[in-house]
Amino acid sequence: MLYADSYHNVWFAISGPLGGPVYYLKNGELINYNPCLGIKTAISEDNDGAIWFTYPLLPSVPPSDGGAFRCFIEQDTSFNFNADNSCLSRNWNYTIYNDSYGTMWFGTDQGVCRHIKGGWNTLTVENGDLKEEDEIFSLFENSKGIICVGSRNGVSWYDGHWEYYKFWKVWPGFGWTNIKFMMEDHEDFLWLNVSGSLRKYKDTNFDDENYTGISLQGSGLKGNINSILEDRNYNRWYGLSDGLIRLDSYWNVYTTKDSSIVNNCVYTILEDKSGKIWVGTDGGISIYENQEWKQNFTVGNSGLGNNIVYSIYEDRREMLWFGTSYGISKYDGTEWIVFNPGNSNFRGGSVQAIIQDSSGAMWFGSDGGISRLDDEIWSNFNTQNSSLLSNNVKTIIEDSKNKWLWFGTPKGLTQFKGDNLPPNTLIIQKPDRTYGVSVPRFTFSGKDNLTVVDELLYSWAIKIINSELTDSDWSWFSGESFIETSPLSNGTWTFYVKSRDKFGNIDPTPDSCTFTIDITQPSTVIDYPAQNDTISQIIHITGYAFDDSPIKDFDYFNIFYGKGTAARSITEWDTLVFKDTTEIRGDTLAIWNTEGLRGTYHLKLFAQDTLGHQSQDTVGVYIVDVIEKIKNKDGGYVEDFSDNIQVYIPPNSLPENIEIKISLVSDLIPENENNQFRNFSSLAYDIMPSSLILEKPGTLSITYNDSNLVNIADEKKLSIFKYKNEKNDWMLIGGAANVNENKITTAINQLGRYGLFENLSDGGKLSISNINCQPRVFSPNGNMFDTKTAISFELGKASDVTIKIYNTAGRLIRVLMENEPKIFGNTVVDWDGKDEQGDVCVTGLYIVTIQAGDKMENKTVVVLNK
Repeated sequence: MLYADSYHNVWFAISGPLGGPVYYLKNGELINYNPCLGIKTAISEDNDGAIWFTYPLLPSVPPSDGGAFRCFIEQDTSFNFNADNSCLSRNWNYTIYNDSYGTMWFGTDQGVCRHIKGGWNTLTVENGDLKEEDEIFSLFENSKGIICVGSRNGVSWYDGHWEYYKFWKVWPGFGWTNIKFMMEDHEDFLWLNVSGSLRKYKDTNFDDENYTGISLQGSGLKGNINSILEDRNYNRWYGLSDGLIRLDSYWNVYTTKDSSIVNNCVYTILEDKSGKIWVGTDGGISIYENQEWKQNFTVGNSGLGNNIVYSIYEDRREMLWFGTSYGISKYDGTEWIVFNPGNSNFRGGSVQAIIQDSSGAMWFGSDGGISRLDDEIWSNFNTQNSSLLSNNVKTIIEDSKNKWLWFGTPKGLTQFKGDNLPPNTLIIQKPDRTYGVSVPRFTFSGKDNLTVVDELLYSWAIKIINSELTDSDWSWFSGESFIETSPLSNGTWTFYVKSRDKFGNIDPTPDSCTFTIDITQPSTVIDYPAQNDTISQIIHITGYAFDDSPIKDFDYFNIFYGKGTAARSITEWDTLVFKDTTEIRGDTLAIWNTEGLRGTYHLKLFAQDTLGHQSQDTVGVYIVDVIEKIKNKDGGYVEDFSDNIQVYIPPNSLPENIEIKISLVSDLIPENENNQFRNFSSLAYDIMPSSLILEKPGTLSITYNDSNLVNIADEKKLSIFKYKNEKNDWMLIGGAANVNENKITTAINQLGRYGLFENLSDGGKLSISNINCQPRVFSPNGNMFDTKTAISFELGKASDVTIKIYNTAGRLIRVLMENEPKIFGNTVVDWDGKDEQGDVCVTGLYIVTIQAGDKMENKTVVVLNK
């Protein structure tokens, strides 16, 4: 096996029964390097220059555990990874691959594992990286890319390859303490604050003879030096605890006594891109421009969050950031924004360091750890959720070579090597492929190598299928992992979600799911019968039961009926149709036999689709025994199918062609104080429309049976009564009882409710009135005319009645009744146009005589045979 690394070394793996040695050829010299036993199955190099070997488990060789081996040959350091001390799923490893992100991938006999580049790294005295003290005060990278670290007891510097920790060197003879800041001037001299005194060094030859001491005694100030700045004109500024010094050709001292500076204790100095000098003090901010003090900012006269300003930074958008003793203040030249634990997700306190990294994110070091602000999203790091050695972060730099961040703390250095691997996003809960609600819900999560799940941020978008997804469609990133969208219309939609880790890496392959919204209810319409229709016998219920939603998901329809005047009050429904799966569009939904049903009923059509959407239509109908359309010019008979009731309507007695409806009245109890004069037979009918008045008298015949005579003492006294008013009062109409046919007939002038009663009253004064014959012209042969005429009259008092028919010559033709007792009220007797011998009378005029006691009346009729 051969492999050439980035240092031009060539590696050889020699095979053998128990594995073999590894050699590498460096500058023509073959060097034996065999750090681990076992057969080497792969060799590779990571982005940091480390060489990796994989080797399988060899049971016959106890020291060979199998796994992966990583080494730096220049540093003579190495580490063995196996299933016990790493995420390797198995010690049988066969191959290695280094991807474009710098991630090392390992193929094992039980899957694939990866070793991720980046993340946190700690440098301390204990782990051999720092040689002096762990307490770090300052960090600086000079123009040659050397990282300088100022600690309590000296200065360390690093100019080697990352992770080559042996390249750390301690400068001999350095007995200085508290290297609080460092600065490089335009001549590449490095300035150090060494225990309150200033020294400058050329290059990296740090020793007791290679520096120049800088004295500030000429300024007259004696305070501690907190900061130093060289401006664009090469003037040097010194911030002290008792004033500010600007050194050009002369000493220029600024204190509150002789200048407009806001406070004498100066912590930090910054020159912005326009050349203004910003001075952070213990009492606010002062601005120096064009040889004079221009302005002061304090809590009292501006939006500054706190007067104690420890750090100032200008970002690439020329925004100024101020680290204070409690939070951060941001100034854009016009407006201030304050971030502190009370009003934002910033979780620090006293802010001592500020930088903007190469990606544009802002980093803040405070006594509460590290805070990162990127695209208005805060991320906070501390000793609990990162490898930070201490929550007191005094200084931060980003190196120019690798763009790694360095954090100085009292317990050592922490490096953040960055995280260039994006997280993975997964939709956990999503709607079914067909969803019946307009507001779908989604739950999602993610995985990342350095950011815990609870700290991932998510952005989502939802688009109608096949429409273009643009940047403006995405939501802002937030920590919410559950969303409920705004109401969506019918159609097929795609939901997308992507996650972002703490370091701004965004999942380039958002997870998505496609689903169809169907919020359309089935359509249900009962066309016939319509609301308030009167129906009888067998009817065809017609209408619609279908679903026109994007998904053809009609399930079934039911039809129910129930008795009651209001659908909502009906508690018991009978089933007419149950779960018919056929869609109906304007056709017959069901056939309903209403025989035996009378009164007000409601029909309910109910439909449901497979998503559970439901709809219904309800109509109220009135069920009667019979319905007959009567033409005014012809008149006619209306009778039920059992011949229990018959109504005759004479020709030309209606205002127009009308539907006549008859319905048996059930459960009628006609009781009031007037009922002492009659007994109810249990038969009553509604003849509708009840308000219709006939222009000519009609006839009503009611047939009864023995079950109707339970409460009747004298069948011959049966009479027809008409319902009079809502007080349950009835008015005598009369009637002629035919006990042989169990029928009683009477004349009527108005439709309405009629009942059969035993009349217990004899009436008043005997009289015969309201004589009528309908029709006046009839034909016993049935030639275009009725075959009989109804002779009606009204008695004022019960009496024996005789009815005779004469021709115009005075000859007796027929005796219809003789001395038959009749009750008072209306009586109807039919004549069929025949004589005593049963022969049809000839065409002509005939006289009808009615005699009751000493009273007699007559009426003429015409027999017309053609």
